[in-house]
Amino acid sequence: IAALIGISACSGGGGSSTVPGTGSAITPSGQGRTVLALGGPTCNVPTDYPTIQAAVNASGCATINVAPGSYTENVSIARALTLRGAQAGRDARDPCGSESVINGGVGPNVTISANSVTVDGFTLNGPVSQGTAAIVMMGANSGETSKNNIVNNPGRAASFNTSNTAFSRNLVNSTPTAGDGFQANTTPVQNVLLADNTFGGATAANYNADITIIEGKSNIAVTGNKSNGDGTLVALFK
Repeated sequence: IAALIGISACSGGGGSSTVPGTGSAITPSGQGRTVLALGGPTCNVPTDYPTIQAAVNASGCATINVAPGSYTENVSIARALTLRGAQAGRDARDPCGSESVINGGVGPNVTISANSVTVDGFTLNGPVSQGTAAIVMMGANSGETSKNNIVNNPGRAASFNTSNTAFSRNLVNSTPTAGDGFQANTTPVQNVLLADNTFGGATAANYNADITIIEGKSNIAVTGNKSNGDGTLVALFK
């Protein structure tokens, strides 16, 4: 009964990266499983492509489902797409089940230089340096969404100057070396939503803020966020 309760508690989330893709079906395999032609519009990692970057590079993959596991990559996204980890659709503040983990080493886990990109349901082990971030969106693009992600943050969780952007239901686990959470800088931004994110673990003495908007222009909405003793929760300028 306890096992069934545990399964039930985890079943109400969103995306599982094991949902079959919708590519063109070709000859069924010997296991009775239909093998999909590569190219999308839905692609799976590592079933269809061995790495996340390989799937991103395949222009036909509009939605990329990434199975649970550890991926040592610095993913660079230069076109519109939806990147879904194993916990896509599930609130990262209430984690349950296996994770799709991106380990970026000293570089960003995900760099976005296109409009209309969604990153949903990953664990990102961010870089140590405060000069970069786990999520980098510094190309003045538009329409980005980061949701349901766990960011283990020893430096900075996100650097962005994108408008029409949303961060929602993310969990940022900072370490004592962290300097920032989500920071917009260098370019005026507008229509930015930061909703229902939780931050914790930083040391206030060397930490700036969980949410910082340095060049706010208009319609910056910050709502439902929580800080567990980091010092400053929100710093909005201009």
